[in-house]
Order: sequence, then C-alpha cells, then structure tokens
Amino acid sequence: VIKMYLDELDYEILAAVDKFGGQEVSYSKLSTIFPNQNIIYALKKLSKLQYQTEPLTGLKVTYSNSAYLNEKIKALPGDTILEDTVYSITPRGKAALQQYKNRLHRARISHKFHQQKLRRSNLKYAIIGAVISLIFSKFVDVIEWLLS
Repeated sequence: VIKMYLDELDYEILAAVDKFGGQEVSYSKLSTIFPNQNIIYALKKLSKLQYQTEPLTGLKVTYSNSAYLNEKIKALPGDTILEDTVYSITPRGKAALQQYKNRLHRARISHKFHQQKLRRSNLKYAIIGAVISLIFSKFVDVIEWLLS
C-alpha cells in the first residue's frame, strides 16, 4: 500500500470520526464540527481506496483496506430524495491516528526534556556568576584591607 501524506486537518477529521466509537458520522455532522474549513477534499482523500495498475494487463488492482475512512451514501431518515454521506474509521485510519498521537506525545516529552535541560543550565550559569561575583567582591575587600 502506498503511503499517503496526511496533514493536520486529516488527523483532526480521523480523531473526530473515531470519537463516535465505530458509529457512522454524517457529512453534515462533520461540517458542524469543522465549520470554517473545507473538509470535502480531506474526506475524499481519506476515503479513497488506493490502486495499482498491473504492468502486463493494464488493469487497476484496488488494495482492500487502503482507505482511512469508509464512505457510504445514505438516505436521510423519513426522506427518499435527500441523502447524506456517512463516514466510519477503518483499521488503517485507527492505526494512522494512533501513530500520530504517539508522535505528538514523543514530541511533547522531548520538548519538556529540552526545557528542563535549558532551565538547569541557566541555573548553573546563574550560580557560577553569583560565586564569581562573591569571590571578586571579597577579593576587592582583601585588597582594600591590605592597602589601608
């Protein structure tokens, strides 16, 4: 399966669909969760099955389980004309979302470690500066005492 580049919005959409615990989520519901963003392209990208063209026959072979979301079109309840698209997360989508959460967690831990290391080094330099200042002031006092 070809690795697809997912951006921040893609992961946010996967997380939103995953929050419904395996239930189908309608496009209209997702558009209320992401009101100021055009999510149609992201939803199409996430629900698109990947394929490969066979070199000998020229036929397109679709990889099953290669989409991050399942997409279905359903009629709205009580209406036979209007329909809405519903989405559910696939195992591949769950795996990608978990990897993304793990990367974020590792990045936060790394950032926290570097912040602590920086604080320790700043404290070390402050203590060294204070000690040097104290030694210098005592040295000046000794010089003044010797000269008087």
